Amino acid sequence: MSLPHCENAGRGCFPARGECLKLCPRVPGRRLREVVRPRPDDVTARRRARMATDETEPADDDIDWGDVGMEMPQAAPIDRIRRAVAVLRHPAASEDPLASATQALEGVVEGTEAATEAILSQIEAIETALDAVSAELSPESQARAALDNAGMAITALYEACGFQDLTGQRIAKVRKVLQQVDAHLEELLEIVGHDQVAALPPPAEREGDARLLNGPVDDATRVSQSDIDSLFD
Repeated sequence: MSLPHCENAGRGCFPARGECLKLCPRVPGRRLREVVRPRPDDVTARRRARMATDETEPADDDIDWGDVGMEMPQAAPIDRIRRAVAVLRHPAASEDPLASATQALEGVVEGTEAATEAILSQIEAIETALDAVSAELSPESQARAALDNAGMAITALYEACGFQDLTGQRIAKVRKVLQQVDAHLEELLEIVGHDQVAALPPPAEREGDARLLNGPVDDATRVSQSDIDSLFD
């Protein structure tokens, strides 16, 4: 409640804490202490009035939510959770976004590893050729300085190829997190009800050109030349 202004506030008189002996101008015959801190008999009267009101009003558990055309308040959050789960893990969906993301990361690791191996093989071939040329040159040859520069460049290439190992470690951490999310999502699907989620509309299928954008393919889904030839048999 708002307290009346007191010119003694802050000088040994604290209306906000009920520590005031001045008479309250709003309630004649009552001191501010009594207004801020009601007397015990006032509190008892208020409690009795509140209890009488509570007895005349139905409790939430006694309300028939079906009669008033409403669902229980707890049902709405569960429905929202089910819809959110259906976006990522609908039983009738043609693809699983989390599984696709995990496979894509695996493809990145395999692709960078294969490319790095190919680069290292070519660097080794160049290094072998430079060693052969260096063996044919005389110690006084001016071309030896160029070979030394090429050797330094080869060393830099070896060091740069270390990105593959670091990239693989970082992607492995991301894959681990996705696997944990996938496991928790599966557990959440069981909690909210597999059948209830299956009853929801599945995510919209891609149409037009978007439906054709499924690449790059991995080894598991790659079509071999023999598969293509079999179409013409």
